[in-house]
Amino acid sequence: MSLIQVLSAVSGSCLLEVHLGEDLTASDFVNELKHLLCSKTGMSSFRQLLLVEDRVINADESCSWEGLGRPSIVKVAFQSLVDSFRDEFLQSAAEGHACRVTELLRKCQDPNSVDANGETALWKASAAGHLDIVHIMLDAGANLDIARKDGCLLASSADCEKCDLVGRSPLFVAADHGRLTSVCSLLLANALVDKADRYRRTPLMIASERGHLAVVCSLLEAGAEADFEDLRGRTPLFSAAEFGHRTVVCMLLQSGADAQKADEQGRTPLFAAADGGHLEVVRSVPRSECWCD
Repeated sequence: MSLIQVLSAVSGSCLLEVHLGEDLTASDFVNELKHLLCSKTGMSSFRQLLLVEDRVINADESCSWEGLGRPSIVKVAFQSLVDSFRDEFLQSAAEGHACRVTELLRKCQDPNSVDANGETALWKASAAGHLDIVHIMLDAGANLDIARKDGCLLASSADCEKCDLVGRSPLFVAADHGRLTSVCSLLLANALVDKADRYRRTPLMIASERGHLAVVCSLLEAGAEADFEDLRGRTPLFSAAEFGHRTVVCMLLQSGADAQKADEQGRTPLFAAADGGHLEVVRSVPRSECWCD
């Protein structure tokens, strides 16, 4: 079993000692080593510059230990982030060009760059359902909970911050668009399940309003608060009932949502369903003794 030392290319200090065959495999040596370094240092693999005998290991080189000459010492330098390719990077993420996104990240493009509306590459990929790019961005260390700022032309940036900070996270926008695979990936990466926007709407609330049953189930399994209230006192159950999503209503009720919880105007989910003429939902919502009032 070979012992391999990973040294800082700057200070020469030992960052990591790994045993081949125990900590990582010989066939996928480079990729597994980068993941270990990311876990230890918090630096994404895109920022790691590996060197063997002071020779840089290029991304297209062999990833195996044998292919690198069976080194016992590997050096690593951590590259600084740049924002030189921001526009192309964000557009590529929005349009689903995974290869180009990866290429730009390898050039140390900042994964958390934002456009004029405050949208990150992860935000755009989550909204569009580009799961491969969502995974790439998570591997690159993208911030899960950077919120979006809806842009408009106002007199000053202070006004814009005050009026248009909507606060929708990548998880929120993925839930809004019903992107189940993106939602699951973000949850696995420990995105904040109840991170609310400016109006205190959570991912569960918007998914319930849209009727995305599978997304609702995933969020509930991840521990989303079923009775979270928005600024008007509406809960996910209220939203689902108001828009006539019977299956979502049933799922929320099975998860313990409070059927008697009223909004700021005193309206319950049953009232919202009846007011909207959603008969099937009305039949699904439990009635209190004074529900007719």
